[in-house]
Amino acid sequence: MSNNRLFFALLVLLIWLPLASNRAWAILIIGINTLALVWLYSLLRGRASLTPVFVKAKPIFIIWGLQRLENTTLSHESRDEVSLYTLQYWQDYPFFGSGLGSYYTTFPAYQGEDIRLYYEHAHNDYLHDSDCC
Repeated sequence: MSNNRLFFALLVLLIWLPLASNRAWAILIIGINTLALVWLYSLLRGRASLTPVFVKAKPIFIIWGLQRLENTTLSHESRDEVSLYTLQYWQDYPFFGSGLGSYYTTFPAYQGEDIRLYYEHAHNDYLHDSDCC
């Protein structure tokens, strides 16, 4: 693949990611940009190694990850059940989906009694896009 095509593909991907409304992608982009700025700053100062940055950042991410695991309980996480019900929903609309933007109106007919929240989208991009498009 030529460099121009690769650059264009990356550009399209970077433009699409914020439009996907997914916080994980936004955090990834911010993290990569921050890492690039730190690397550029260290390069300008004459040190091109990112080892000190990773050594300092590792404990922060470990603590953050452990806190996230402690605060997450199975009773509050219902995304896996939503995915199972979305698969049932997909079986009724296998080829063309139910239409753009129709997930929030058609999903309540498929969700079980264990789902008490209102879902506007499937929280799984692959299932959501296959159901609605």
